[in-house]
Amino acid sequence: MKITLEQVAKKSNLSTGTVSMALRNDPRIKESTRKYVLELAQKLNYVPSALGRSLATQRTQILGLTITDITNPFFTEVFKGVEDTAVKNGYSVILSNTEYDLKRETEILRIFLEGRVDGLIIDPVENNTDFVMLKQLKRMGIPFVLLRKLKGLEKEYDYVMADDKKGAIILTQHLINMGHRRIG
Repeated sequence: MKITLEQVAKKSNLSTGTVSMALRNDPRIKESTRKYVLELAQKLNYVPSALGRSLATQRTQILGLTITDITNPFFTEVFKGVEDTAVKNGYSVILSNTEYDLKRETEILRIFLEGRVDGLIIDPVENNTDFVMLKQLKRMGIPFVLLRKLKGLEKEYDYVMADDKKGAIILTQHLINMGHRRIG
């Protein structure tokens, strides 16, 4: 049986608010009370409810990441960078693969919205012509960023992407510095 916050509060003879604050390390709670609550919660095998916390805070601490091709090594690096940064900031990342399928992308984004992710990073399917889901996300105020620039919509949506030209210049300069003279 799963132990609830209310059960921990009842067992400790403290209010649910005090127990909740103690479990969150709220500075308004005395150290002795916090220690007592943490020990009791551990003894009872209490696990905080992410759902309860998200209802109270209106935050899930979860980001959604959609990519078009999970087998592409580029996206492995993208995911690693996103996840490393997210974890440092207290977030988790849910990764989903659209396989360049617009119908699948739409369904994945709908599921992310239902799950109330705090934000999205999207590699949009290129054959999309109306971007209905992106328009809906924007209307709903859901923060998102794209992993590619959409022609004609650069000013409408935020995006990040590699600077291929600058990368080629850096690579070429590196090869020249190494003494190479016949560069591809």
